[in-house]
Amino acid sequence: MQRHLFPLNPAPPRRWRRRSARLRARGARFPSITRSVAQSLLWAGLASLASLTLVSCGANQPSEQESAPVGRLQVEIGGEDLPYPQWRTLHLRWQATTALPTAPSNEKPRSSKASSQAPEAEPQPRIFVHLVDPEGELSRTFDQDLDEPWRPGASGRLEVPIHHSALAPPLAPGDYQLTVGLYRIGGDGLPDRRFPLEVDLESSSRSAARTGADRPDPDSPSPRAEDATTALVEIGTFEYSVARLAVEPVSAEAPSFSFGQGWEPTPPREELQERQPADRQSPGARRILEDAKLDVLNLEVPGSLLLRIEIPPLAEDLPKPDRPWLELTGDCSQAQRAIRQPGVHRLLLPIYPTGGEPRCRLDFFPHPIVAEHAPPQLQTLGWAPAQL
Repeated sequence: MQRHLFPLNPAPPRRWRRRSARLRARGARFPSITRSVAQSLLWAGLASLASLTLVSCGANQPSEQESAPVGRLQVEIGGEDLPYPQWRTLHLRWQATTALPTAPSNEKPRSSKASSQAPEAEPQPRIFVHLVDPEGELSRTFDQDLDEPWRPGASGRLEVPIHHSALAPPLAPGDYQLTVGLYRIGGDGLPDRRFPLEVDLESSSRSAARTGADRPDPDSPSPRAEDATTALVEIGTFEYSVARLAVEPVSAEAPSFSFGQGWEPTPPREELQERQPADRQSPGARRILEDAKLDVLNLEVPGSLLLRIEIPPLAEDLPKPDRPWLELTGDCSQAQRAIRQPGVHRLLLPIYPTGGEPRCRLDFFPHPIVAEHAPPQLQTLGWAPAQL
């Protein structure tokens, strides 16, 4: 038999009984209001108690089964800094070990009509790559689609340019974290959920994933092979820190870019900074509205340009272009590029100074139909010096 420390129904003191009588007298004039208020307070208290119980029990925490890794991800990045307007390449090798849970948005009602139809294809997961600033705020995203459908035993390789794009204002100096993970897009177009991964850092990335205080002493022995993943840190729900990149102030020797006619007008710098939190994947993107020119200035040494261009598809009732959708020429190099279909295109162009001047020019020629109805958009602009 359960014992109580206090009586369940103690007799109230005399002053309480007098106050209770006065309250009953007042409540007699408004019996319905008093009763409804009391009921509301009772239900509110029960709801608060239930919510506290759920939180204390960890109802929102992933279960042990949900925390089991669904795949493996090997990570390697070339470099420990990210100067403006350069980029570093993140090498990813992924392998699926288990099937992902069914997306809630794709669950069909159990009816004969629904069962007779073929089920919709499950949405494919994506790998997210985040650049987190020294204050812990998300600064840039470099999310990638998988190169193969996710199924047990499937694997693939991805090369992700981690760029300090010249289209957006430079990042503030400091030490940034690079984090990775796996997520899925739901039926509403928003991230549905994340999935746990077994993440392994390659040898060239281990030191980059450590903080300054965690970096080993140069005179200490080299870490053993079985300690390869000791630098890995999970900073969020299934979000893994894999590298640290140092961002320095913009160098006076860094190339700059000048957009001529034909480009979508750039908004003021203040507006760009306001847009940046909402558009971290391709901040500062600019559309090509007609024949356009791009001048590369302060080009003291040869190098390479990284361009990411997206061309939307044309409406079905429009005529198809009779020549490339977009052509790139110029005196930066003898290399020419022609894009003949819509989609996202990543271009790597060698460039060098011309005419004895530290500059060169790129020309963009969109097809008239494309320029009018589906203007190409330059989403990334990066530069890297040639490896001499």
